[in-house]
This record gives sequence, C-alpha cells and structure tokens, in this order.
Amino acid sequence: LQEALDIRKKIGSYQVTIDLLQISRNYELLGNAGKALEYAQKLEAAVEPADKLMQASATRDMSIALACLGRREQALEKLRQTHRLFLEQDQYFDPSRGIVHVGQIYLALGEVEQALKLFRKALHLIKKPVSDPTHGQHQDFILALAGLDEGLKDPETFHAFCQQFQRDHPEAGATPFRQWYLEPARVGAYTGFKFLEKFNEPLSADWYWLDPFGTCSYATGKGLEIQAANGAGLWKLNFNAPRLLRREEGSFVIETVCRSVSEEYPAIGGIVIWKDRKNFFTLMRGAMAKNEITFRGCVAARDLNIGRGRLAAERIFLRLERSGSGIKAFCSEEGDSWFTVGQAQFPVEDPFEVGLFADGEFERRIHPGLFPAGSAMRFESFRLQR
Repeated sequence: LQEALDIRKKIGSYQVTIDLLQISRNYELLGNAGKALEYAQKLEAAVEPADKLMQASATRDMSIALACLGRREQALEKLRQTHRLFLEQDQYFDPSRGIVHVGQIYLALGEVEQALKLFRKALHLIKKPVSDPTHGQHQDFILALAGLDEGLKDPETFHAFCQQFQRDHPEAGATPFRQWYLEPARVGAYTGFKFLEKFNEPLSADWYWLDPFGTCSYATGKGLEIQAANGAGLWKLNFNAPRLLRREEGSFVIETVCRSVSEEYPAIGGIVIWKDRKNFFTLMRGAMAKNEITFRGCVAARDLNIGRGRLAAERIFLRLERSGSGIKAFCSEEGDSWFTVGQAQFPVEDPFEVGLFADGEFERRIHPGLFPAGSAMRFESFRLQR
C-alpha cells in the first residue's frame, strides 16, 4: 500500500486518500496506534473540504488511535468532530454506519448516555437486520444492539426495548438473526460420555493445531491458552484464526469453560464447528462488545449472524449441541443455569471438525488499546458427550 501511495502521489491520483485511509486502518488493526494516527492525520490534510465522508473517516480513525494511546480528551474532541461531519454529509449510502461507529467509540470512552442515544437512532434508521436491496445481513444493526445492551447494563430495560422495537417493526423478525438477547433455556440430555480434556498434559494425537500464517501460538499445562495475532480472524473472508481441532461426526454436545488470559489481551474466541470455508459455525465471546456472546457462521457460502446476548462474567461456559442437521448454542456463568444464544440448520455431511479458537480480528472501537500481540483466550476444559 505504501508503494502504491507513493506512485499515486507522483501522478496526482484521487486514489491517494483511499490509500491513506486503508494504511491508517491496517495499522489500527495491527495494534500500531501511533502509525494509525500519523496516516489518519495525513488523510485529514489531503482530503478535499467538500468530501465530508472522507473527512469524517479521517477524524474517526484519529479518535480511535488517540483512545488507544490513552489521550481521552483529544479522542473526544475528534469524535465530536466526526459526529458533526457524518451529519453534514448527504451522499453517504448508509448513514447508520457512521452513527454506530461513533456510538461505539463514545461507549469505549465512557460517554455512555451519548452512545445510547446514537445506538437507538441507528436501530430506528435501519429498522431490521437485513440490508435492502441485497438482502444481506446488516452488521451495523447487530452492532448497535450489542452496544445498546452493553451500555444499558440492564437486561430488563434492554429486553423491553427489543420487544417494543419488534412490535413497531415486525419485519425485523423475518431474518436468520432471531435471538436478540439471552433467554433461559433447558439444555439437551446427553448421557453418553466420550471424554473430558483439561489440557494439563501434552495433547493427544486426536488433536491438531491449525495456524495458517504461523503467527499465533498455544500452550497447555494450566488449561489451553491460544494467542491470536492481530488480524487473524474467522469471519467473512478471513479464515486465519488459530484453532485446535479434532475430527468428529454425528450428534453430540460440546462444552468449554473460557476466561481471559490477562489484561494485556482482549478475550475473544470460543468454539468452532468447521466443515469448510463455506460451512462453519462459531460460538464466541468478545466479538461485538466486551461482554458479548455471539453465535454466527456460514452456510452454503452465506454469512449468517444467528444470535447474541450479554453475559458479564470473567469465567463463561459455552455449549454447542448438534442433533441431526440442527445446531443449538448456549452459554452459562456456572454451568447449571443456561441461556440460549440461538439455533440454526447445518446440513453438512460427516465428518467435520470441532475445536477451540481465538480471534485476533477485533475492532479498537470496541477494545481500545494497543494490544501489539493481539488477543488471547484461556480454555479450562473441553468436554464432548453423545
């Protein structure tokens, strides 16, 4: 990108601002906030005054970088500028995106009331978690829900909001994304025991480690710790998240207990069921908000968000049940009382792979900080029953 930028500067290409934006964004994703800020400032200086969208993108990225560097007041100043610019521009194809991004940064900076106003506004602008006319999933709708839930920290108030919203916009329920918040649920009764792995010893030959770029790591001895390098994700077109897998088939239930490794890493990751790049599901924590539980995946090459909810606990149980072609997702604080995170069809042939993963593709709007080594997750155990 830097080489392309140098060439375009020489020939006076309009593409320069896009390259600056992408370079700033890449540095942000890699945890280099200083460089991200430098290129966002270059973008701000290069953009035409009439291009409100690109100006807003520059100040937004500056606010994120400043927040990661701990310069809160400067971050807030740039964020207010970003909000004003997004409101001023009138050619942005999706105004809700800017509103959601600004809301996430306000939330990360502790400006909760301002964030909540923006999340509510974005949800009413979008109206349903499907984008017309493409009928693809509207990720910003789900991010706004997650931000609102995280900001309120009040399940009763959030549930009431969702129920009223669905009454006002009944079309919002006619999508694969149907689990808007956690609800108490009964888990299936699987009496057959296969094995329990506590990762206190070296791994058996049934497991294998997958790290496509060779930039991540794992360790056993006190549970399983998986460290994911910045950018190593498992969503959309990114299949590079590190994962520990084993081959399985048929119907089963998988449970794991997971927690953060340290404050030096955001805790992002969970369980994966994997057939191939066009067919997989993950149940994970930390993706869309700090206390977020997310059930999503891909079926027949179609990316799907199925369900989400907020569970504010350091130690979390995650559970996936497969029966026939159906998959159900659950989470729990103690492993006795469970909440549903949604259910979906997964019509793939045996065998496939199951296991645990950490995800290093995360937004600094949600997890502000440098985090040069990426994310990490500690798994206390892996239980499989039939």
